Amino acid sequence: MIFYLICFSLLQVSQLARDYDWVESDKQYFGQKNGMYDFAEHNMQEVGGRLSKLKDLKDKLARSVNTRAMNLLGKEEEQVSKTSFTDRSCGNVRNQS
Repeated sequence: MIFYLICFSLLQVSQLARDYDWVESDKQYFGQKNGMYDFAEHNMQEVGGRLSKLKDLKDKLARSVNTRAMNLLGKEEEQVSKTSFTDRSCGNVRNQS
């Protein structure tokens, strides 16, 4: 039975490593006490409850904020910051063309 569980766990880890690039790069930190992947110190019921509350808040905010509009605004602001510069002699903003 223990052999089966170990094999199953190894298969799960290898599947996760194939699916997610970060698993392989962070593998060295798994199982370290007080490390970023040490979940023994956390109460999983409390963490689950907090996750549920955060998901509810995200859903509520998603109904009131137009995410597509916010993404477009962010892209436009980034584009403006890339394409404009300040003329030091006048302090005017000019577009590069």
